[in-house]
Amino acid sequence: MNKAAIGCGLVLCGLFCLTGPVQAGTTCNGSAVQLAFGSVPSHHSQASDTSAVLNVTCSREGSPRKIIVSVGIGPSSHSGSITDRRMRLDGGADTLAYNIYRDLSMTSVWGETAGVDTVEQEVVVPNKSSVTAQFVLFGRIPPRQDVFAGRYSDSLLLRVNF
Repeated sequence: MNKAAIGCGLVLCGLFCLTGPVQAGTTCNGSAVQLAFGSVPSHHSQASDTSAVLNVTCSREGSPRKIIVSVGIGPSSHSGSITDRRMRLDGGADTLAYNIYRDLSMTSVWGETAGVDTVEQEVVVPNKSSVTAQFVLFGRIPPRQDVFAGRYSDSLLLRVNF
C-alpha cells in the first residue's frame, strides 16, 4: 500500500470534568487543553514531542486553605486504552500511536488511577482569593509509523479532583 510522505497529528483533550468531594466555599475551574503535534513526516526516524499546560484555578471563601488538586487523563477514544493511545485519521481508518506522559523524560504514562498514574498538586488558597495550579502534559508520537497523510485526532476525558 502506498503511503503519503507527510502526516499531521493533533490530540484534542476536549472534555473536561471536575469531580471529587466538594468543600463548601471551594471551587476549581479549568478548560480544555490542546496538545498539538503539528506536521509529522511519514516514516519519521525520531519521535515527535510536544507539550501543553493545563491551568486549574481554585477559589475559596472560608473553607480550608490547603487544596489537593489531582488530574487524571482517560483512555483514548479510538483504542480504549491508556497505555496504547491512538489518534485516528479524520474520515479514515488509519491510526497513529501516541501517548501523554507525566514527566519530561516521557517514561510515566498519564492515566486516571488516583495515587498511581495521576498528577497531584497542593495549592494554598488565601481566603476570598484564587490560585492557579499548572499541570504540564508531555506528548510523544513514536517514530517509524507507516500512515496516510492527513489530520489525526483523539478526544480524552480530563478529570480534576479536589
